[in-house]
Amino acid sequence: MGIKAVNFNTSENFALQNSCGTSNGGCSHFCFSRPDKDYTCACPRGYHLVDKFNCVLEKVSFFFLQKHEIQQQLANSSLISQVSGIQSAKSFDLDVARNTVYWIDSKSRAIFRLVLHKGQPEQIFKLPSDSNSKPEDLAIDWLSEQLYWVDSASRKIEVGKSDGKYRKVIYQFLDGQKPKSVVVDSAFGYLFVSSFDRQWIARIDCFFLDGSKAFKSPVIHNARNVHSLTIDYDDHRLYWLDENRNIDSCKYDGSNRKFIKGNSERFSSISVFQSYIYLLDPNQKIIRIINKTKGFDVTSNLTISVSSNTSDIIVSHPLAQTGWNCCANRNGGCEQLCFYKLQFKNGHKQYDTCDMEDSSVVCGCKVNYRLDGSDTRKCLGKEGKTKMTFQVNLFYF
Repeated sequence: MGIKAVNFNTSENFALQNSCGTSNGGCSHFCFSRPDKDYTCACPRGYHLVDKFNCVLEKVSFFFLQKHEIQQQLANSSLISQVSGIQSAKSFDLDVARNTVYWIDSKSRAIFRLVLHKGQPEQIFKLPSDSNSKPEDLAIDWLSEQLYWVDSASRKIEVGKSDGKYRKVIYQFLDGQKPKSVVVDSAFGYLFVSSFDRQWIARIDCFFLDGSKAFKSPVIHNARNVHSLTIDYDDHRLYWLDENRNIDSCKYDGSNRKFIKGNSERFSSISVFQSYIYLLDPNQKIIRIINKTKGFDVTSNLTISVSSNTSDIIVSHPLAQTGWNCCANRNGGCEQLCFYKLQFKNGHKQYDTCDMEDSSVVCGCKVNYRLDGSDTRKCLGKEGKTKMTFQVNLFYF
């Protein structure tokens, strides 16, 4: 069909001097050689080149948590205030598809939400006001529209619908074990919680979304602190900062543990999205962006300026929260709470039929309610009876 003549011995052979042949020329995505023996980096559709080497997604924005405010930095670098007037912000999370932000106000002792660009902040859960309650962190399950939060004083994991309904305690830690951070993978149905004991030894436990233990727990133990726990949804890995602010990570089951040694910077928050790790340095008022595979290689470092007093960051993009499960379809048929429980067969995920016999759906009920024994998708009230509606007809003569 054709013939080509190639001399592999000549020093002028272009293939032997292709700069893209070594570490992809340092390019994060595409590397194209040129006839002048130089090369250029390029990006796939939906990305743009931010320097000579690195491509980042278009439409990426950042949310910053401050003590009294939540700010958003748009792709065009403009900074806008989304929520103001917070008394004392503790933690926050974002439902990307519904454009809704949730946060804990530790002074107001409540959890709030706001649909961005619409209306006013709405209190959805009131938290106890005594010393036996210290809410630490929250996370949104964007498929079931359920919110999880942890309390280090009462040592509980709680859940409720994102509109404030059906509150329930799903796990009680043993005395002395205090939960600190919580993250959710909605598509896989996993809940990861970091905690520490009286000796300040940290661990990470994996739960199913209904509060039952998953894997061999804990997945990480005897850790040198677990600060700012986050999830890499693409590679199914956990990331966190250790006591020296080095980057630590592992697979969901605790295997394949990796470290990225930090530098003199004291990072306070970490977020991961696709190929990049985003690190907040509150002292220098910057977000340092590094490539997951290159680490702190200076050629792959980018920075974004942030306002003072920024304590946490979230990377927002339409691809940041994807996936699907049966709880996203009419609440899985559950009357109140719906928990997705991933089912495997021979190492492969089972197909979700989403019918009444689907074992991947576990229903739950709010406090003082329980599941009906004859219909495990319905909830029985305090007296053990389902909610009944009576119609009274009045006749006049």
